[in-house]
Amino acid sequence: FADNLNMLGIFEEALRTANWAALDWWLSREPQLVNRVPPTQGNQLPWVPLARVLSPSFVADPQIQAEAVGFLISRGANPRQKLPFDAGRSVLQYARALNSPMLPLLEVAPRRGGVVLTPGE
Repeated sequence: FADNLNMLGIFEEALRTANWAALDWWLSREPQLVNRVPPTQGNQLPWVPLARVLSPSFVADPQIQAEAVGFLISRGANPRQKLPFDAGRSVLQYARALNSPMLPLLEVAPRRGGVVLTPGE
């Protein structure tokens, strides 16, 4: 894994600013980052990129929120990934609770193996 956990702040900034080339660079080297990013400090929890981009205040330009969700899903992000801060809830369930406008994108994301879900599943 990344030798220097502080470098993961660069990954987070690339996600926040929609730097797709930098994210592709990271994901080609550390593909697990698409679903879970380890904490950079001992008192933090890991975080899930797909859950992060559900907040319009996280992305530098809220207009790219849907593009960020699509980018992550196209690289293997799993909307059914459990949240580190709420292990009983997935990203998809979190989006439902937020009444996120990104919910339709998450609901039709392919499951592993290429099976597409129907909305509400």
